[in-house]
Amino acid sequence: MVRIQRIQDFTPKLLLVRKRLLGLEPEGPVIDHITLLEGVIVLEEFCKELAAIAFVKYHAASTP
Repeated sequence: MVRIQRIQDFTPKLLLVRKRLLGLEPEGPVIDHITLLEGVIVLEEFCKELAAIAFVKYHAASTP
């Protein structure tokens, strides 16, 4: 968290990197801390997948 707080304009950079990874934004100038930003996005997507699995398993277990 401390490293993220040091990145100036973190949120706009994160959104730009996400768009580039999805192919919605053409490659442009190099973004500082690109590896960290990509890692944050991968971790966020992994957490979403994990939450979806837990949600389905919970509802499957509670259905008679």
